[in-house]
Amino acid sequence: MREVNDADGVRDILHEHDCTVLILQLINSPSPTNMPTVKYNVTEPHVDSTSGSIGYDENGVSSWVQDTKSSLSKQHKDLICIAWINKEMKRLANAFSQSLSIDATHKTVKIDGLSHLTVTVKDSLGKTTVVLRLWIPNQKEWMFKYVLN
Repeated sequence: MREVNDADGVRDILHEHDCTVLILQLINSPSPTNMPTVKYNVTEPHVDSTSGSIGYDENGVSSWVQDTKSSLSKQHKDLICIAWINKEMKRLANAFSQSLSIDATHKTVKIDGLSHLTVTVKDSLGKTTVVLRLWIPNQKEWMFKYVLN
């Protein structure tokens, strides 16, 4: 297994498994306030990516950046969140959207300050299946709005 030390490396591995990947990253702003902004990048294997800026709750993000991000490892300073879904997961999510459940780990599974969040569905046979996996930095309202919108 190869060693991966950045979000781009994780994205490339997930693309090898035919997953669509969302990465939220901090981008240093050239503005006079010098506050970082949050950028998103959605990529699919063999398809052009979609990216842009997210403008929700800048105070919440700024506060989190000052309080938390400075203590994370240098190689992951710009990474906020990474999420992935494959075609089968997407098909199941659409087929059983009335039975979505969301669960985040709390102090049990953390990697570099990121918690594991899963979205699951229950099918007509009662089988529960994960349809979206994410690594998120916290369980604040702004984070859920970013990743679930």
